[in-house]
Amino acid sequence: MGAVLVSTYDTSPMITEADLGLMRPGAVIVDATCGYGPGYLPTAGPVQRPGDEPRLVGGILHIKVDTWPALVPVTATAAYTSNAAPYLVRLARVVLLGEEDPVVQAAQISRAG
Repeated sequence: MGAVLVSTYDTSPMITEADLGLMRPGAVIVDATCGYGPGYLPTAGPVQRPGDEPRLVGGILHIKVDTWPALVPVTATAAYTSNAAPYLVRLARVVLLGEEDPVVQAAQISRAG
C-alpha cells in the first residue's frame, strides 16, 4: 500500500516494472493517495473510478482509487488504522529496533535507498 505526502509528478519510482517480477503473481498494490503524475508507482497507471477492474501488470493487481477516503472519511480512517497498525508496528520493529521478521523481509523490495 502506497502513501506519499509530496508531489508525485517528480517523485522517483518506488516500485518499477522490474520490481513486479520479484513479487508473487496475484499480489496486490493499492495506491489510495493517488498522485496524479507517474510518480512513485508508475505501473499503477491513471486513477481508476469506483467499479473499474483492477489493472493487471506483470501478474500483479494494481488498484489506484482516490475516492475511498473522501466518500466515507470516518470509516476509511478506522479501517486503515485498525488494519494497517499491526503491520506498521512490525515494520517499525524491524526498521527502528533492528528486529528480524521473515514476513517483513519477504515483502521488502527496497532498503537503504
